[in-house]
Formats: sequence, structure tokens, C-alpha cells
Amino acid sequence: MLRHLKQDQTTAWQDAEKDEVLEVFRTWRVWIASSDACEVCLALDETRVRLNEPWPNGLMEAHAHDGCRCSSGLAFDD
Repeated sequence: MLRHLKQDQTTAWQDAEKDEVLEVFRTWRVWIASSDACEVCLALDETRVRLNEPWPNGLMEAHAHDGCRCSSGLAFDD
């Protein structure tokens, strides 16, 4: 279920970009590791990628492994 919610979040952000609510040139997604994250997730914590770029692991959702509870948020350039 959590992975499904992450996909919905990514889709919502992409829709907001298409509707010109988010400006892709100043919008970043930020990896947020869970409080009990594994070493793989901790290494990705606070990683920033552009709105439509994949994470370093090649996925669009902040999901590194089965049972991953990490999330992502948005950050904006001034």
C-alpha cells in the first residue's frame, strides 16, 4: 500500500507540472530516509533530483527495497 501511495504522489507532482502549478526548473524532489533507515537509505537521505528525473537507483519513487518506508518531499530554488 505504501508503494502505491508513493506512486500516487509522484503522479500528482507530474500532473501539477503539466498544469503549470510546479515550475520544473526550480522544483526538486528530496529523499527523506525513515528514522530507522538501513545503510542504503541513509546514503540516499537528502538526495535531490529534478521533478522528472529518477533517483540514483533508477526508480521514480523513493523506494530502495522491500519494506522501505522512506518518502520524498519537494524543495524549491529561490
